[in-house]
Amino acid sequence: MPTSVEHDSNPRLEADQSEAVTRTTLSPDYRLERTSGLDVLSVGLGGQIQRSSDQRIIGDREDPRLNLGWQRETEMGALGSSWRYDESSTLAALDETGVETSDGTRKKHALSGFWRTQANARSTLSNTLMYNTVSYDDTTLNDYEDLSLNFDIDYALTARLVPFTGFTVSRYIPADDSGEQASTNYKPVAGVRLALSEAWDAELQAGHDVASSDEYEGGWQGGVSLNYSGERALLSLGAERTTTTSGEGGFVEVEQLHGTWSYALSERSSAGLGGTWRDSKGVQPNVFSQVDAWLSHELSSFWQARLSVAYKQRSEDDVADASASVIGLTFIYSHPDI
Repeated sequence: MPTSVEHDSNPRLEADQSEAVTRTTLSPDYRLERTSGLDVLSVGLGGQIQRSSDQRIIGDREDPRLNLGWQRETEMGALGSSWRYDESSTLAALDETGVETSDGTRKKHALSGFWRTQANARSTLSNTLMYNTVSYDDTTLNDYEDLSLNFDIDYALTARLVPFTGFTVSRYIPADDSGEQASTNYKPVAGVRLALSEAWDAELQAGHDVASSDEYEGGWQGGVSLNYSGERALLSLGAERTTTTSGEGGFVEVEQLHGTWSYALSERSSAGLGGTWRDSKGVQPNVFSQVDAWLSHELSSFWQARLSVAYKQRSEDDVADASASVIGLTFIYSHPDI
């Protein structure tokens, strides 16, 4: 159960009137699983309780979160379904597509189902169906529904080389009073997963999507990732171009670079660095970047402390750049029975 105190010099990343705030956040999370034969049932209950030093800038919040899940293992694979409800601040849009909003509330219902089977000794088939509804109390963002169907197949040529291909179709359905048009996105992809060594692995994928939208007509999609897992160090690097549904309206193309590195200083302490660069091409085209560093220490079997610092910057045409510095201290309590 993380409890954190953060000081943010500009939580809304506004260029013209940056004001600082200190917020205290409690994030309880409880998960219960029950196994009956081949079935696993799960229930998750959590949320986020936030208190702000200046409610003119960031308000106090109590955001609930609820998860229900079911999964069954079969002789050749697995199938399952899940439902999730959560509330969060609309400021989360800053971290997703860089769009500026007020500190409102986003409510999201997500229903999904999946099926996975071993076609033969080398090939796996998988299928995922997802349905989301998203609503806002911020009039600058549009309520919408999102329905997507994904199909993937991979084939292990060797233990280290696994080509795969997939196809995803997504349907964006705006609220009736939004003035937006519904649109559909079709995206075929192909790629390969590589186990370069015991410590290194990589993935490459590419495709071209087509959308029935006036704002976004489609383009090349894809990405590359590289991961390292050593005795004391972990490294993850990635670059991708993707599309995502957004409260801005319809599909938004996002190009992104990101990386994280962590190192175990001792059995109880670790440190890390991270960085993100993102170019969002939505209704508010913008470039967002962030660098951060952290230091964590295990205080006991149940308690961990984490000190973090971050610097963010957002750039938009014809608007002055906005930046923010964030420093935070987090205490995390975890227990195997909770």
